Amino acid sequence: APITGTVSNITIEIGGNADAGAVIANIINNAEVDLDLYVYEKDIDKIKIGQEIMFNLSNNPDKGGKAIVDKIGSSFEGENKSIAIHAQIAKNNDGYIDGMGVNAILETGSQPVIAIPSDGVVEKDGANYIFYVMEEKIDNQNKKKEYLFKRARIKKGIISLGYTEIIAIDSIPQNVKVATSGAVFMQAKLDGGNTHSH
Repeated sequence: APITGTVSNITIEIGGNADAGAVIANIINNAEVDLDLYVYEKDIDKIKIGQEIMFNLSNNPDKGGKAIVDKIGSSFEGENKSIAIHAQIAKNNDGYIDGMGVNAILETGSQPVIAIPSDGVVEKDGANYIFYVMEEKIDNQNKKKEYLFKRARIKKGIISLGYTEIIAIDSIPQNVKVATSGAVFMQAKLDGGNTHSH
């Protein structure tokens, strides 16, 4: 065989004859596993050789890595007008097996946006909200800070890697502190629920 690996499929019976060039078995070498993606036609001009791809496993979001685009297909695959992209996994590719599904992000440029961790956004009656600090008090006797929050309606923009882009609908003052987690608990408290946080 031309590579070292594990036989994954045998297509001929023992004792059978095979013509020259016929496939008799598939061999997989997971040490050489790479990344194959499909990109839609409208996005193909944003993909370049050498571009970085960040990815994680569909069934294990904590395991992921980086790959570098090394080949871009030159024809469409199937009827969905997508083009195959091949990338080499950078650094350690242990634990990846041929056929695993991934979620991948290809960086095509950058544009600054206002974003917060997604835990700071809550949905209520079809609208999205964040909470910001309207007033900050210092309790000298108990040596604690107390915060008075105000809810502001927003529209969600791009959601990626645990962050949500914030597009303000209600007026939000400049340079305010925004709650980056616990928005669900704050909304429950506002609704009169019996919840609290420490």
